[in-house]
Amino acid sequence: MFYERPEIRYCFVPKRYQDMVQICFSGYDPTNPPDRFSIRNIGCLLTPWEEIHDAVLLVEKGRIAAILSGSGVQGLMNLPSVDVGGATVVPGFIDLHVHGGGGADVLDGTQEALKTISTFHAAHGTTALLATVGTAPWPRILGAVGTVAEAAEAVDWPGARILGLHLEGPFINPKRRGAQPLEFLLPPSQPLLEEVLRMARGHWVLITLAPELWPEELMQFLVDRGVTISLGHTDATWVQASRAIVLGARHATHLFNAMRPLHHREPGVAGAVLLEGQVRAEIIADGIHVHPAVIALVARVKGREGIALITDAIRAAGLRDGVYELFGQEIMVSGREARLPDGTLAGSTLTMERAVANMVSWGFSRCDAVSMATAVPAGIAGVGDRKGRIALGYDADLVVLDEAFTVHLTFVEGRIAFSLA
Repeated sequence: MFYERPEIRYCFVPKRYQDMVQICFSGYDPTNPPDRFSIRNIGCLLTPWEEIHDAVLLVEKGRIAAILSGSGVQGLMNLPSVDVGGATVVPGFIDLHVHGGGGADVLDGTQEALKTISTFHAAHGTTALLATVGTAPWPRILGAVGTVAEAAEAVDWPGARILGLHLEGPFINPKRRGAQPLEFLLPPSQPLLEEVLRMARGHWVLITLAPELWPEELMQFLVDRGVTISLGHTDATWVQASRAIVLGARHATHLFNAMRPLHHREPGVAGAVLLEGQVRAEIIADGIHVHPAVIALVARVKGREGIALITDAIRAAGLRDGVYELFGQEIMVSGREARLPDGTLAGSTLTMERAVANMVSWGFSRCDAVSMATAVPAGIAGVGDRKGRIALGYDADLVVLDEAFTVHLTFVEGRIAFSLA
């Protein structure tokens, strides 16, 4: 239940919580992890739909092999182990909308940039993400798409796994472009879409589009090829948005931001997204992009299964206030807000563990908040059968958190991708 704390934007970590969590390794070499080990002394395990206390996890070859407690733990005593000191363990966060972080941007178009982004977000609990490409000159977009595909195929990859591509531009409405540069927007066409899909090489693709500008046959072209259509950066009316949903749109890019607002005589795309149960909505839970009361309203309408927490993080995420670049434009970051010189919001500096912490501070249960950052996005990205949950056979994508949601350890497929110690 939501309670009114609209002034809370970020939860800062009291040092006492950090001091309470002591990570101990026994027979476990973080630089060369064993194929079989246990994670023990877990105070609370969020699966995310239920809480299990005093649990022990058995990890084998990067996957969850057992969830144990009590007498069942005795058989694991001689295994290498990681003692998490009574901390909370949750599934790894999955971010469907990441432009950058740690000083790098997906549009930089290099493997080094994607590794920097992946490593940065792993330090904040993200274990998988969709690398997001915004509007830029078309050759630069295609180059970045190819680089994302290469990263998705990499075996030895640091940080969070690259699941695929989120193409946020250039097929959007100029009226609702937000921080995306007008001069590089393009009308949709099948040849351009075929170029993108060829460069993506069969990896997961989510495309943000303004349905009022798209012929129905082009939307059908994407649906027939397994592309996830996301409604965003759009001035679509209720009728136009509803028709796109009938055709197969199943996602909404950062709900309420850069789209026609909800009006009592013209519900618009926001109204259609709220009422259509098969559409999942991204929410930037930083307290800046969407008011906490509105997030509570969305949750009451769509339930926890209908919301995916995202960061929309830019290269400035994790860096100090200052002037940075986004889509070839100068932006100013101040007090965790990123804006163009005219005041337009330009992405965010949010990280996933802060998004979850914010949701809890606004009255959501831990299970609900974690589910919106794990199970829901896993299903959207087509990996719900192996990621987004702590369950037998699932990838050992795990995050060790203290009471203030500070990340102490991040496991990606059983290997440590980040350690606070």
